[in-house]
Amino acid sequence: MDLGSVSCVSAGDCYAVSSYFPSASAGGTEALALQYQGSQWVQMPTVSGTGDWGLNGVSCFSNGSCQSVGANPPVTSPVPRRCLSP
Repeated sequence: MDLGSVSCVSAGDCYAVSSYFPSASAGGTEALALQYQGSQWVQMPTVSGTGDWGLNGVSCFSNGSCQSVGANPPVTSPVPRRCLSP
């Protein structure tokens, strides 16, 4: 897995987004959002789509205030969405 984007508001509070295959038999990808909490990465809830779905970018303004962007083909350009929960 390659991370699509990482944004940090401090050394111990970072967010990363990407996509992943939930299982070997799954037909598509799902969005992935992670939060670094000083000593470990924790998976966060995301908005899910149908088919292949992924997050490509994230930008955080303060603790728990982040915006992410992703795409769900056949869309040809990323669609901005608020996908991360504090």
